[in-house]
Amino acid sequence: MTEVIVADIGGTHTRLGLWTPSGLSFCEKQKTAEFDTVPDLLNKFKVKHALKNTHKFAFATAGSRFADETWRIRNAENKTFGLSELKSAGYEVLISENDFVATAHGCLNLPHNHNDRIIVKNGKPMADAATIVMGPGTGLGLAYGFIKNSRFEVHETHGAHMLFTPVTEVDFELSRLVAKKLELNRPVIFEDMTSGSTFSALYESFCSLSDEKPNKHFFDDTHQKSFCMALSCFHRYLGLFTHLSVLTIHGYGGVIMNGGFLDALIDRNLWNAQEFINGFHQPGVPIIEHDIGNTPVSIVKDTYISLYGLGKMLHV
Repeated sequence: MTEVIVADIGGTHTRLGLWTPSGLSFCEKQKTAEFDTVPDLLNKFKVKHALKNTHKFAFATAGSRFADETWRIRNAENKTFGLSELKSAGYEVLISENDFVATAHGCLNLPHNHNDRIIVKNGKPMADAATIVMGPGTGLGLAYGFIKNSRFEVHETHGAHMLFTPVTEVDFELSRLVAKKLELNRPVIFEDMTSGSTFSALYESFCSLSDEKPNKHFFDDTHQKSFCMALSCFHRYLGLFTHLSVLTIHGYGGVIMNGGFLDALIDRNLWNAQEFINGFHQPGVPIIEHDIGNTPVSIVKDTYISLYGLGKMLHV
């Protein structure tokens, strides 16, 4: 039996599991800051689960890949690891991939009746159109897939770096305040307005406008006016980003969302589907309104979906 350790090494958390022909098992999550090196992480996982003879490894990461096959993990105090150190530790690396590509493979290959799928909006997928996968987590991911030879072919994008598109005067003022709080030396992008790591800047911007004192732990007071306004805008901006992504990619095959910040909102009963739809359904020419109206949207709430995606990429 082929066994492969699969890992999603993120800026905040790292997820581990074991992929076999039977599927995914031994899933666990820990903070990325809690381990020194990736080989140490894997060795401890092997000891814990009695995997002495397992040496194959597949991973996805939010980091940047350099020419010397070294990865630097974003948001994790510039922690780095290289393929050479993994090879020296006795591991055969089968896949080294962007984290959201793995997430996209997982989301696109899940059965439509999967228990962890939440329907945001029903619709009629357009035949032969792309299906979009997007995720507000620590950052904002965007990928898309087409069915080819009975399997999804996934393409990554830098779509989250699309310039933010203010619709109202308030949107414009908020983007200016967020840019100031994030000390940006570039134009504001959608990731600045719709990700977990930047939500505090959006929230604090509303506090500035309303003369409210910001709460460092903003989830502790979800009834505060500034928090409610920031949350409303977050959902609408996410919907607007989805609208533009569907138009650009011709993603009328459907939208699937997954992300840690999204999970946090759902767990706290703060996910607002109607505000998202308000941003997604923008007025436009009739054919666009019709096709957007028919585009289904769902959420896959599964913290280990990227590990499942790596498994599907392995073809084991």
